[in-house]
Amino acid sequence: MKKLQSQVFEQTEKLVAKFNLLRVVTLALISALIIIIFLFAFMGTVEWMYWLLVIGVSFLYSLFRDYFVTKYSKRVMHTYHAYMLEKKPRIETYIPMFSKTSQGMILKKAALYFDNGELYMEAFNQYKSGNKPQESITIKAGKDLVLDAYQIEKQSRYVTYTATLMETDYNFSIVYIKELIDRIEETKKGAKS
Repeated sequence: MKKLQSQVFEQTEKLVAKFNLLRVVTLALISALIIIIFLFAFMGTVEWMYWLLVIGVSFLYSLFRDYFVTKYSKRVMHTYHAYMLEKKPRIETYIPMFSKTSQGMILKKAALYFDNGELYMEAFNQYKSGNKPQESITIKAGKDLVLDAYQIEKQSRYVTYTATLMETDYNFSIVYIKELIDRIEETKKGAKS
C-alpha cells in the first residue's frame, strides 16, 4: 500500500503542483494586453518603453504567481493527508481530488480514502490558507456518495468521475492508476450489494 500511496502523491503533484510555462506566458500576455488597453484609453498613446515595462512586470507577476500557487497546492495536499492520519491513523490509501479549470488543475478541499477496505470521502473545512483543517466531514460511499461512471482523460493521466453527493451532481478527478481505479470500482460493487 505504501508504494501505491507514493505513486498517488507523485502523479497528483505532477498534475496540480506543476509549474506550467505556457500558463505563465498566456497569463502574462493577457494581463499585459489589458493594462496596455487601459493605458492607451487614459493616455491616448503608449510609448514602447511602457509596453516593455508592462510586459516585463506582467511576466514576472505571472511567474511568481504560478510558482507560489504550485507550491501552495503541494503543501495543502500533504497537510490534508497529515490531518487525515491524525484523525484516522489506519487509513489505507489517501486519494486527493481535483478539478480541471481554465487555469489548470485545482486541488479540491476533499479526498477519497480507503479505511478497512471501504471507500470514504472526506470534505475538509479550512479557515486559513496553508493551515491544517479545523474539522472535516466523513461520507461513506453508498447512499450519500454514489460514484457513477468515470472517464479516462486522453493522455491517461487522470480520470473524471461523475458522482452524486447527497443527491447533488458532483464531478471530480483523481489520478489514473489502474490498480487504484480497479479498487474503487470493486468497492462500488460491494457498496451496491
